[in-house]
Amino acid sequence: MEKDITITPNLVELEQQFEYVNSLIEQHRSSAIAKVNIEALLTNWEVGQYISQQLKSAHWGPRW
Repeated sequence: MEKDITITPNLVELEQQFEYVNSLIEQHRSSAIAKVNIEALLTNWEVGQYISQQLKSAHWGPRW
């Protein structure tokens, strides 16, 4: 007759492992958000620069 072996998970260890995985996800999520924000800022700056150049060269709008 075989005896069933039940392994009781170490809840403290499992919680620590979960927290580690969660911290990895949060770290990379924060990094991705920062990169997207930088790209959005650069895009807006370049669009603004282009519009400003077009207005100054009288390609757009009245010449003042």
